[in-house]
Amino acid sequence: MRRISTSKSGAFNIAYLVIPIQPFSATDNPHVLGIGPIPDIAKKISLMIENLIYFSSQIMRS
Repeated sequence: MRRISTSKSGAFNIAYLVIPIQPFSATDNPHVLGIGPIPDIAKKISLMIENLIYFSSQIMRS
């Protein structure tokens, strides 16, 4: 505890909560977030990119 003087009448105590620094390490493990891995994620991402390119070109034509 730390004693802080606030006025001439006296002082009061404030308890400080000390939060320790947590070590952080990067990971590619989805279980850390509480989710499971997505099968064929690279294939799904490339398919979404192809669809995005296709539909954006269709919008630009109209």
